[in-house]
Amino acid sequence: MFKYFKNIILSPIHLGQSNQGVANAPSHLSHIFHSEILNNNIKVYKVHLNHTNIEKDLLDIYSTSNYVSGTRINVGGDHSMSIATVAHTLNHHSNVKVIWIDAHADINTKYSSKSKNVHGMSLAYLSGLESQYLKSYPFIKKRISLDDICYIGVRSLDPFEKDVISDNNMTVITSGEVNNDPTQVLRAIEQFCGTDSHIHISFDVDAMCPKLIPCTGTPVKNGLQVKETRFLLENILKRLNVVAMDVVEYNPDIGIQNGILTPKRVTTANIIQLLSDSYAINKNKIEKNLNIIPKSHILDNNK
Repeated sequence: MFKYFKNIILSPIHLGQSNQGVANAPSHLSHIFHSEILNNNIKVYKVHLNHTNIEKDLLDIYSTSNYVSGTRINVGGDHSMSIATVAHTLNHHSNVKVIWIDAHADINTKYSSKSKNVHGMSLAYLSGLESQYLKSYPFIKKRISLDDICYIGVRSLDPFEKDVISDNNMTVITSGEVNNDPTQVLRAIEQFCGTDSHIHISFDVDAMCPKLIPCTGTPVKNGLQVKETRFLLENILKRLNVVAMDVVEYNPDIGIQNGILTPKRVTTANIIQLLSDSYAINKNKIEKNLNIIPKSHILDNNK
C-alpha cells in the first residue's frame, strides 16, 4: 500500500481514549515497514506531542499536515487523530468523500457519549453534529456532509449513532458484505465516490476480526477478514483518487505480558499482510525484522 503515498506522518496521540499504549503504534509500525518506506522514497514526519492537552495535540497534528505536501499515510495513535487529518483534507481538497473503516461509527457528541472519549466523536466534530465544542478545533473550517461518508465494517453502535445513521440514510457496508463479496463492495464504493472525488480513507484496525488483530483497545467480534480487506484497500488505492489514509487504534502493548512477546502480538503480523506491498512475510520472524529507520530519514516538525 505504501507505493501509493509520498509521505508518512507519525502521530502518537492517545488522549482520545484511556489506553496509552496506542501512542507506541507509530514507532512500532514504522520500524516494521522500514524497508518499504525507504524503497519507495517516502518522507517520514514525526509529530511531537505534549500528551497533556488533546486540543493542542490535534492542532500540532494539523500543523504538521499543513507542512507536508502530497499524498500521505497518517499513522496514529487513537482515532481522534482523524479530527485533524480529515479536517486537513477537507480544507485542501474539493468534493471529499470519507471511507470510514471501523467497528464503531465515531459520531457521538459530548452529550450522547457514555464514555466521553473523543476518539468516538471524530465524525461528530467533522460533520458539525458536535457544534457546542467546535471552537476547540479552529482548524475545522469545512464540514463533511453525512452524505459523503461511507462506513465499512461498523457493527457496534450506540442508540444515538443508530438514529443519526438511520435518519440521514448514511451509507453503511457491513463486514459480512466485504467478507462475502469484496468485488461487489468495490463496485458500490466506486459508485459512491464517483469519478471526480478526493478520497480520505480512515482505517481503524478494530474493524478487523479480533481473532486476527486483537491488539486494539475496543475489539468487536465478527469483523473483517484480511484477504478481502486487502483486496478492497488495494483496489480503492489503485482505482480511486485517494489523497490520504489514516491507520489508527493499533496498540502493540496489549500483546505484551511481563515483557514477553505473546501470540496475541504475533497475530498483529496480519497488519503487515494488510498494508505491505509484499506478501512475503514470515509471521514467526516479524520481531527479528524490526530495524529502525535511520534518523536522517525522519523529519521532526514542532509547528
